[in-house]
Amino acid sequence: MSPPGTGPMPAGPATSLLYVPTNRRCTEQIGELLAEAGVIAATRGRCVAALVEHAEEPWTPEHAAALASADRPERVSVMHATREATARFLRAVVARARVGPQVAQRLGDLLDPDGVAYGAGPNKAALLAIALGADVVHRRDSDVRADHWASGPAYPCVPESEVIGTPVSAPGVDGPVLFAGTSSFGNPPHDRRDLMAAGEGFVVDLELLASPGESHEALLNETRAYLVRDPMTRYQDDFTELDPGGRTTMSACAMAGVFRQLPEMPMRGTLGTDYLRRNLLRFCGSPIMFHSRKVVHRYDPGRAAQADAAAVNDYAHRDLRHLIVWPVLASHHRRIQHEPQRFMTAGCVDVDAYCDSLHSSLEASLPVMAGVPARFADVYRRAAAAGGDAAAGVRLLGVAESVESGPDFVGEVVAGLDDFAFLVRYWPSLVQAAEACRSEARALES
Repeated sequence: MSPPGTGPMPAGPATSLLYVPTNRRCTEQIGELLAEAGVIAATRGRCVAALVEHAEEPWTPEHAAALASADRPERVSVMHATREATARFLRAVVARARVGPQVAQRLGDLLDPDGVAYGAGPNKAALLAIALGADVVHRRDSDVRADHWASGPAYPCVPESEVIGTPVSAPGVDGPVLFAGTSSFGNPPHDRRDLMAAGEGFVVDLELLASPGESHEALLNETRAYLVRDPMTRYQDDFTELDPGGRTTMSACAMAGVFRQLPEMPMRGTLGTDYLRRNLLRFCGSPIMFHSRKVVHRYDPGRAAQADAAAVNDYAHRDLRHLIVWPVLASHHRRIQHEPQRFMTAGCVDVDAYCDSLHSSLEASLPVMAGVPARFADVYRRAAAAGGDAAAGVRLLGVAESVESGPDFVGEVVAGLDDFAFLVRYWPSLVQAAEACRSEARALES
């Protein structure tokens, strides 16, 4: 069985895409984006540095000006993928897919959703990369920055470019490396700081909602590793190692091939829904590589202050949906791991098997999912009553009340999973269509 999207890496100069998906102001990141693109271009060939905007915002013109004025390394082109510009490209892709009007409308809504959807930016970038003929896609989130070592900027692209395409054979994994990444230090990647301050046991209680079969001790160890130890760990020298446990995050990563095989999940307002490609590779036995050039992660001023109750509640709702969908994805990935050959045909994803597994996993997980919102609110109420910082207690209680008076979170997740399965089924057609839209993609470059 071949891992998804395998194939020979180009022997000569190639095209890479380095992109930042963003829904926030990140003007000061643009210089770093182009400098890192220059490093990629110097070693692999042409590189397109893209800023993929989720929406038209007051700072969009500021981003445009910064991209236009930034120093541009040799063999680097710039792409400002504003929402308007990207929408034109996506309409061209959907039109070339030759689907009926209702399917076209639904595909357009999923590729360019209004609300925050963590899979949307990666899906836009994937189709742009395919149209441009890029074989490797590098991602940097807009709230991370490269570390600085004694030798200079520790750009993640250096180890990413070194390992992508390299054959690896080890117990449980075999094939070329199609995904490489790292993690971050600084602010924890998952913002549960009020719960952690009230007591780490409350965070474990949340995890138990989605993984009732796990032991309290195992989840406590995972919580400490993910939210405490890893954000405090910073390296100063280069190394790469296999990542069987999924330590790599999407905030700074690179992938080859697999973005042609599978979209990310465009579920609105749900944390962790942009890991489907990495996890397909991981559970199919394709080697995932972790490298030591961790990125710096800092909350933006609004999140750091937690002064906006609506924003605090919204983030908690994203976390809640993440916990609701988790049992489905855990079951789905166990099926892939148990029988990977069922999901692959000559290195291509069998979309029928993939979608059937999603639907079967959803049906099996519904009893667990149904009870998550009420129990989530209960954890927050208990944490609010635990004492400690008064302002944190108000925020924790506010989250509980917002969940109790909120929408049908389970219904939203079920609908989002159905949307994802729909997009998976049409992804091969969209990929083929994107290949014919090079001129539309090149129109976004400067």
